[in-house]
Amino acid sequence: MMMCLSFKGNFNSVTINGGCLGSPFLLEKTMQTELIVAIIGIIAAVFGGQGFWTWLISKKSGKTNEAKLLMGIAYSKIIDQCNRYIKRGWIDADEYHELYHYLYQPYKDMGGNGTAERLMGIVKGLPAEGGNHDKQSI
Repeated sequence: MMMCLSFKGNFNSVTINGGCLGSPFLLEKTMQTELIVAIIGIIAAVFGGQGFWTWLISKKSGKTNEAKLLMGIAYSKIIDQCNRYIKRGWIDADEYHELYHYLYQPYKDMGGNGTAERLMGIVKGLPAEGGNHDKQSI
């Protein structure tokens, strides 16, 4: 079927295949409707995709895979260091400061606790020997 578009006079009406479509305002409204349908289609495609919902859930849970990995590494390091100091039987203030401020506190702020918290309590009670002896001021 061949469509023929012609304009009459001062563009007050549009004719397709000899039939009148109406005023240019009707064409404008039709174009607006098509634009709205296209926008709705794009929105549906974005929100209908699995990637968007996976991203949203990971943001809502607050723990991305990178954060989980970092927490795992910090946990492992804290446990290793605490066990080393407990086995040795003492810790100096510099070691305690580094363990507490650079590993344990950020780990705890990210939501970690449990075993690491229990071991930190034991380490805090160890006698201070070796280098700096002012562990209690930390």
